[in-house]
Amino acid sequence: MRDLDNATIWSAGVYEDAETCLREMLERRDLGQGWQKADFTELAKVAVSLSGPELKNAIDETLRSAGYENGGRRTYRCILLEMKSGDFVFLRDGLCILGIGRILGTDYVYWPGSKVKYYGRFGPVKWYTPSWLKDEQSPVPRQEGICKVEKNRQEAVRMIRRAVAYELDHQQLHLVHRFHQVIIHGPPGTGKTYQAMSLACQLAAPDGGRPEDPVDAFKKLREKECCEIVQFHPAYNYEDFVRGIKASTVSKDKVQFETVNRIFGRMCHDAAKNRDQIYVLIIDEINRANIGAVLGELIFALEYRDVSVTTPYTVKGRAEIKVPKNLYLIGTMNTADRSIGYVDYAVRRRFAFILMPPDRTVLDEYYSLDGGEGDAKVVLKREALELFEQVGRLFVVPKDSSEPSLMTMDYSADDVQIGHTYFMAKDREHLGLKLKYQVVPILREYVKDGVLQHLAEGTINELEHKALSLLESRSEHGG
Repeated sequence: MRDLDNATIWSAGVYEDAETCLREMLERRDLGQGWQKADFTELAKVAVSLSGPELKNAIDETLRSAGYENGGRRTYRCILLEMKSGDFVFLRDGLCILGIGRILGTDYVYWPGSKVKYYGRFGPVKWYTPSWLKDEQSPVPRQEGICKVEKNRQEAVRMIRRAVAYELDHQQLHLVHRFHQVIIHGPPGTGKTYQAMSLACQLAAPDGGRPEDPVDAFKKLREKECCEIVQFHPAYNYEDFVRGIKASTVSKDKVQFETVNRIFGRMCHDAAKNRDQIYVLIIDEINRANIGAVLGELIFALEYRDVSVTTPYTVKGRAEIKVPKNLYLIGTMNTADRSIGYVDYAVRRRFAFILMPPDRTVLDEYYSLDGGEGDAKVVLKREALELFEQVGRLFVVPKDSSEPSLMTMDYSADDVQIGHTYFMAKDREHLGLKLKYQVVPILREYVKDGVLQHLAEGTINELEHKALSLLESRSEHGG
């Protein structure tokens, strides 16, 4: 996504049958505006080549020839010349926000089939229409036609980011509902576990909304025993996860052994007893164990929900176990570590995979701040984004084959690029500490493991110097 700090934000009003207007725009993936009889198809082809006065006169002439003497010039100038790919537009009905659109293209089409007589169509446009949007106070002006959003821009940016995040969650939740088990995968530091907890809360919580603090919300759901998290490791096995033997001391010289449900067996049992509640199990670092061996016969049971399979252990007189439909699994997987367990095809077929790559927009959201150019937090944001971009360039494959690549061809940037969470800092000292003691060591390890070429060492040394500068500047100010 284009950097929102540099994108232009627009406001566009509709003035008749707002629901039909929105439905048409969602179906056509465009923005409808303008006077029904005014066809600007020919002018749209040459608008960019005209001077300001020439375009003004051409718009006026087209409007007059269609029988419109007043108004419309500003709207058509915006559509034909000023609105660009990457811009965002708020669609309004008065002060009610109908949707937020991201402009993906600048094609003009005259479509007389519009039921609301908005024959001038512009786009394509990707629309975001979360359910909460209509209840929000509009940050954009109530003006006729199209205009730029300049006042309350920070509030508009925050609302755009919230709508985009909601859309992403909605897509991922749809996958979880559809497949019942997903794996969120990506390189280190992209927030996979955090997102897993957020999705778990939206699935299991009564209100189903996106929590402001997923970690705290997930903790409360664990206390209610409808959500749980476990971390796999190389020694983890079936007896740790599904069913196994528990030893307990009965008396001074006597030990009792019994077969018991482990975490997954317990959740299967609890979910089967309470079908109205959704249960979610997060498996962190799912590929650190031998997944096929840990799951055993449950590979079948995950696909065929509520169908009993026989286990090697009998618990309370029953050897069978089944996975109920109201139990969901969300795994996380660090794709940078090739030394750990391979996910075989039988397991892969039972899971949907959701990629979480490094994302600059998350940093934009984290550092979404008001302030002047010299404000400390604004400076921190700029430094963090510059470092994120510099590290990211280590993993870019040059388009020109004659230029040397810093990343070896055996790896994909989606699997190994350093994630955005390493650049989310409270202050310059925190950023310097993360850079020196987390980012730089990973990059040096990448060189040793052959992920990065030795040519990358110059950039890594430069990053280490920048980390020291951040730490020294903090010390100079009494930190």
